[in-house]
Amino acid sequence: MAVYGAKRPFDAIVVDAPWLIHRFQEILSSDIDFSFLPDPIDLERFQPYQDKIIGKRCINAIFDTQEVFQKPVVGIILGEVPEVNYRVGEFIAQLCPELFFVVFAPELPDMYLNNLPNNLVFYTETEQLGTDPHLLPMLFNAMDICFFHANLQSSSSLLFQGLACGVPTLIGTSVAIPEFGNACAFIDSKREITDHEYLKHVLEDSKQLLADSSEIDRLSKEGRKLAESFSSDAISEHFINLIHSLTQRQIETEAMSTFNSFPNLFCYNYDNNHGTVRSQALQHPHYSAESIEVGLAKELLNSHSRPQVETLLTEICDDNREKVSHILDTLSGSVL
Repeated sequence: MAVYGAKRPFDAIVVDAPWLIHRFQEILSSDIDFSFLPDPIDLERFQPYQDKIIGKRCINAIFDTQEVFQKPVVGIILGEVPEVNYRVGEFIAQLCPELFFVVFAPELPDMYLNNLPNNLVFYTETEQLGTDPHLLPMLFNAMDICFFHANLQSSSSLLFQGLACGVPTLIGTSVAIPEFGNACAFIDSKREITDHEYLKHVLEDSKQLLADSSEIDRLSKEGRKLAESFSSDAISEHFINLIHSLTQRQIETEAMSTFNSFPNLFCYNYDNNHGTVRSQALQHPHYSAESIEVGLAKELLNSHSRPQVETLLTEICDDNREKVSHILDTLSGSVL
């Protein structure tokens, strides 16, 4: 539905995630301007804690698990499909028991929550999400790293909130995301998220990152810096600039509305003495240079009616209707 709606003749499309721009550009006109404006981040609410133990106690209180204190915690943000979230979570937890995984899932039927591996929990909207403003920041601050799979269904808000909390983040993406600079680590994800070889690659990169304390520290600081550019004030300013740009474009378009249906003509040689022009638009085969009015009339009569051409030529010829009529009458036999 989003793709269908985007095919309407918009002047600009604003998306909340940069990877969506590449997806839309594959199917829409290249004339459309795309802008990346995520939801504003509450930087006071989402910020790094000094001690991860606060977040781990939060996970322990919700899920009644001691393993969160014994292993590195990896957050997983995938998308909205319950079965995919479950299959991916179960596979990586069984494959890598030395890590503890928190999978964000918008919803998950109760049947999926039975007999989970001890190192896996699913955090869904049916938990306390939204009731306690400090809960989500505490969960992010429990994480040593986070993996985010960039697709049409994944939540960019969760990604940016995690970055604001200083969580070093790996992003699986099939396209470059220059908007993020070096604030995240990237994994090529041309394969589906359920592909086992791809998931093994994700786990290998996750382990390497966990073992590199200097890179952990760098990503934490750079991620927070990136998130700070998405504050309420910054997003408001970007949005205002976008509106001003579109408004200015509309003003310029309306100013040229009288002539916007006529072709643009490129003149590369004008003879000032004879008042003639040589141009690919005005030059006809087998003829030398001709007056600019005649050449213009010839070009326009190919795609416009005589009254339309007459209106424009009359303006150019300073209301000399006799001259205009002579030009059009002369050309009528060969053009019309």
